[in-house]
Amino acid sequence: MENRKSIFRGTVFGSLANSQNHWQINRLSLSFSGADRQYEKAFRDDFFKQSIVPVRWALFLSWVLFGLFAILDALMLPELKAFFWFIRFGIIYPILIGIFIFTFFPAFKRLMQPVLSATMLLGGLSIIVMTVFESKQGGNYTYYVGLLLIFSLGYTFIRLRFIYATIAGWGIVVSYEVAAIWISDTPLEILISNNFFFISANLIGMVVCYYIEKSIRKDFYMRVLLEKEQENVRAAKNKLEIRVEERTRQLSRANRDLKKEIKISKGHEEEKGKLQGQLIQLQKMETIGTLAGGIAHDFNNILTPILGYTEMVLEELSGENPIRDDVEQINGAAVRAKDLVQQILTFSRQVEIDKKPIRLDYVVEEVLQLIKASFPSNIEIRQFLDRSCGNVLADSTQMHQIIMNLCTNAQHAMMENGGILTVSLEKEKVGSRQFNGYPKMLKGIYVRLNVADTGHGMNKRTMERIFEPFYTKKEVGSGSGLGLSVVHGIVDNYNGTIIVKSKPGEGSTFSIYLPQHSGADVEESTN
Repeated sequence: MENRKSIFRGTVFGSLANSQNHWQINRLSLSFSGADRQYEKAFRDDFFKQSIVPVRWALFLSWVLFGLFAILDALMLPELKAFFWFIRFGIIYPILIGIFIFTFFPAFKRLMQPVLSATMLLGGLSIIVMTVFESKQGGNYTYYVGLLLIFSLGYTFIRLRFIYATIAGWGIVVSYEVAAIWISDTPLEILISNNFFFISANLIGMVVCYYIEKSIRKDFYMRVLLEKEQENVRAAKNKLEIRVEERTRQLSRANRDLKKEIKISKGHEEEKGKLQGQLIQLQKMETIGTLAGGIAHDFNNILTPILGYTEMVLEELSGENPIRDDVEQINGAAVRAKDLVQQILTFSRQVEIDKKPIRLDYVVEEVLQLIKASFPSNIEIRQFLDRSCGNVLADSTQMHQIIMNLCTNAQHAMMENGGILTVSLEKEKVGSRQFNGYPKMLKGIYVRLNVADTGHGMNKRTMERIFEPFYTKKEVGSGSGLGLSVVHGIVDNYNGTIIVKSKPGEGSTFSIYLPQHSGADVEESTN
């Protein structure tokens, strides 16, 4: 087991490492290149979707901070307050407000990066202009510190891509050099000090912005790979469903042909028994040979590495990793497909059931005791059991399965609005013409099991198909559709009959008729 686990881990993480090492990007602009160029447009759309809210908050924050510094204008340079306020509130403020409004227009998606880059550069230039006038007024150079805030916002909060942020950042640095040397005649010691801080802040911002964008691109690339794996799982599941439908049609055609032969030789009981035995044997051989062998085995081979790989990935991923949810979705889909294969194997198993006389009322009581704890509080369970209904010749485990399946279906039908589940058991005498259309309902005494609900009910078209394998009205992931087909097969094997009554909005009633058995040695419990 440890060796197998090590193999899975090595294979999965080796594959992930190869994907990360071989993804193709332009090292300067970080754009996808080569064979991965196809992902660039999808990445930009995703980046815009993830960035639009932070961009709006960053613009709002810039607007607030730029306005708060107007207090500094009034305190430090009251004689330049009017000019500085004109720059702040007459130029920069309208531009920031206009860009904020522009973010709600479709064209902003295409122009977001150049517009935000120009905004960063314009903000830096405005601070440089105010610093030039400050230095000419009193020889101070304190306003240059505001450029650090511009670098911080531009490289991180405003969600600029690396190439655009770098162009704007170095544009601010060059503008500062021009203004400091040729316009404001900044002293050499102040120029050296400011250059150290501004160029350092710009380089740090570039590195941070570079690796932020690279990390975002890598996460996007891994999500794309995981989505492809999800598509593979869905394709495998669809392929399985198609192949199962084909096998089911083949079995249905074989059943129809054999039933015609049985009908022709109906008068001869011995010949009829032989044909029925041939029909059962053919069904088992067809199911095991083609359905279970050809589908379940192949599909299990597909599911084994998928389940193994995804479980290994989940062991290594932390709960905060954004990829974990995608991997869990792949694992959940594979587990549901594995459960579907298991139901197919159960439906087709070649097992001779050992029938014994059993008290059905004991089985019903046991099932109801089990389901009471799991049923929601808005569903009331009622039972009416006739203790004198007698015995039936059956397998207690299969009868337990039938009752549990019908009660579970009733629960699903009443899940949304609640209701009443009624389970009753009684004896009924059936006449020769009482149930026309049900060939196994011969004259005699039957034990009738009723499971009724007050749920949403079924229309006529649904009732015609409920016993077909893989037909279900439940949501995807809630069931495979094999439950009622298995129930029908068990009841049919006991020479019994299922009668369904239902109308939309009026609930459903399933009545199972099993021949009463008068023998002794009753098996009273399912255990």
